[in-house]
Amino acid sequence: KCDDAIAALAKSSEAKKKYDDAMAAGQTAQNGKQYEDALSKYQEALQYKPADAPATAKVKEVQAIIDAAKAYTDAMQKGNSLFADKKYAEAKGQYQNALKAKTGDAPATDGIKKCDEQIDLIRKSGELDNQYAAAMKKGATAFTAKQYEAAKAAYSEAAGLKPAEQEPKDKIKEIDELLAALAANKEKEAAYQSAMTK
Repeated sequence: KCDDAIAALAKSSEAKKKYDDAMAAGQTAQNGKQYEDALSKYQEALQYKPADAPATAKVKEVQAIIDAAKAYTDAMQKGNSLFADKKYAEAKGQYQNALKAKTGDAPATDGIKKCDEQIDLIRKSGELDNQYAAAMKKGATAFTAKQYEAAKAAYSEAAGLKPAEQEPKDKIKEIDELLAALAANKEKEAAYQSAMTK
């Protein structure tokens, strides 16, 4: 019995040393951000001291770091891919997920900023397109109603919004020619009336 007790004591002493060594190695790996190695060592420590509270806590802590790193990497890869596909709103959501996994991360923050800039450009260009279309429609409506000055003002507004567009410039030229023709006709009419009254 005495030999059994000595053997058991030696075994438990050996187990404690292996536990201590595994915990120390785990902490060293964790300090060096070698989280997979750290996890392995903490799990090894649990084999020598099952259900040990410090080792269990370290396993949970390191597993959470590994999970967050994976979530961050996945979100950044998806965000970058969506950004490349010009899906800026979806990309922004992925960069926000990356920030949740890694608070204050510069690349994720930059990704959100770039998405916001692109979304803003699209929004502005959409507004510009809408304003341009509205001005062109207003010009066409006034032109049809023979309100040439109002039509010219609307087409001038459209030309100002999108200087590269030729259509509003053509419409303004057409109106100017019409107004000149109308003015010439008015002068002829006035001269005719004047001649008739003499």
